Amino acid sequence: MAGTNDPPVIKHSRREVSVQTEALQQSDDNLASVLIKEEITLTDAQIKALPTTGVELIAAPGANKIAWVIAAYLRFESHGAYSNFDMSVHLDVGCPSPADPMADVTIGDLLLGSSVNKNSPMAMATGMGTVDADIVNKAVQLYATNGSSGNFTGGNAANKLKVFLRYIVLDFAA
Repeated sequence: MAGTNDPPVIKHSRREVSVQTEALQQSDDNLASVLIKEEITLTDAQIKALPTTGVELIAAPGANKIAWVIAAYLRFESHGAYSNFDMSVHLDVGCPSPADPMADVTIGDLLLGSSVNKNSPMAMATGMGTVDADIVNKAVQLYATNGSSGNFTGGNAANKLKVFLRYIVLDFAA
């Protein structure tokens, strides 16, 4: 028998799903976070420049804080294909150099499309290593790694890249 402090249980198609009724919030000595959602739309000019100019997705969170991306998803609205890219080109979400990306995706096939809408989840980094001062109070950006090919060319003025993020802000104690 369930205790009075247990979350409610919803029965649905032969399985039980626990539903947490409290807000999505945890706290202890070094952590106080709430899931935040963000949606950013990039223009054709911003997409073309991604190999040399990152786009800020999340502002720097403040002293002794880290913006930690939990999930990232892309939606590319294409009206014209891009060129001048290495097929291994990928987009990264994170605090550029020297930190490793928090999420990435190979996008060569996304850039080739025209007159299509394409969706792509980004793979979340699992082995980022030690969280250290490299990402404390740093903005999170979207940037492209395109080898020595430089900026993308082609495209269409109506092209858009939507980035959907879920992230938390963590306290950082050195």
